[in-house]
Amino acid sequence: MDYQTEVEIDTNIENCFKAITLEINKWWGIVDYPVTKEDDEFSIFFGETKWRFKITQLCLSKKFNGIV
Repeated sequence: MDYQTEVEIDTNIENCFKAITLEINKWWGIVDYPVTKEDDEFSIFFGETKWRFKITQLCLSKKFNGIV
């Protein structure tokens, strides 16, 4: 499955980056371990259903839609 989405969040880029890497369990589901670097893989559990993810790019220092 290829899933992509875009959201707008009223915060700074550092807080956003932390939320989508180290705090996934606070906003999405139970995670087997945090994401800290490219090529990290993790699973999110929704009851009996398990989704597996691999991080292909982490780029805090790069511009996101002109915002840095």
